[in-house]
Amino acid sequence: MNKLNAAVGVFLFMGLIASLWLEKTPLKSSDPWFQQAVLENENPVVVKFGAPGCGPCRMMESALESVRHRFPYVVFISINIDEKPELFHQFGSGCSIPQAIIYKDGAVVSRQRGFCNQEGFFNWLSNNL
Repeated sequence: MNKLNAAVGVFLFMGLIASLWLEKTPLKSSDPWFQQAVLENENPVVVKFGAPGCGPCRMMESALESVRHRFPYVVFISINIDEKPELFHQFGSGCSIPQAIIYKDGAVVSRQRGFCNQEGFFNWLSNNL
């Protein structure tokens, strides 16, 4: 039983290492606009995935707008998943919206799923930019 526990522990540890490595690996997109605007941008980019009919998405958009001026070196992009579902499927995590993702040097730095208030959004950005 101890050998089995050790093997499971090693397996889980290797999975964690692999996921961290993949998270920092520069990404590629089949969408030329997203590739240039987000993945090849020299500035950090915050992408918010959402939909117009989603109440929490509108609240996250409002929180994003209220803190945007405090991060003048950051590019903020909102993507309507009804218009660009392929981008959400490729770069979103799971199927829940709203979702904000910070990209630096073409790699994901952090994800924020679900709505958080203005203060929470500001803290998330401050801690990850």
